Amino acid sequence: MSSVAEGSLKALLRVEEVEASEVPDVFNVKLIGLEGSTIKRVSLELPKQVLAFKEGGLVEAEASTTPIAWGEAADLYLTSRLFAIKDEGGEATYYLSAGGLQLRLIVEGQPLAAKSLDRVYLAFKARGS
Repeated sequence: MSSVAEGSLKALLRVEEVEASEVPDVFNVKLIGLEGSTIKRVSLELPKQVLAFKEGGLVEAEASTTPIAWGEAADLYLTSRLFAIKDEGGEATYYLSAGGLQLRLIVEGQPLAAKSLDRVYLAFKARGS
């Protein structure tokens, strides 16, 4: 079964940057998909209390339109709402909101079968570096 048919994307990402945002105790985290990954980039806002990632670290990630089986064991498990999809040159950017925090998921193609206001589940697990 392909991840497209399951409505799920899995990837190994590297934490490229963790920087303070304009909001006190909220950080902007940028992750880059390793070679061959369908997920190319992820950017998300995280409060200091749940910031589980360090620059250069590896992170296992999954995005799905259904709840993720291992989500409860993840370092970060979010239920978000999709509010826009922008398609540009073979890549799609999914704009998501999780409890007011903004996330951008940039993928090759448009493999998540989701539309505006659908729920998208995201799980992240740090794997060291």
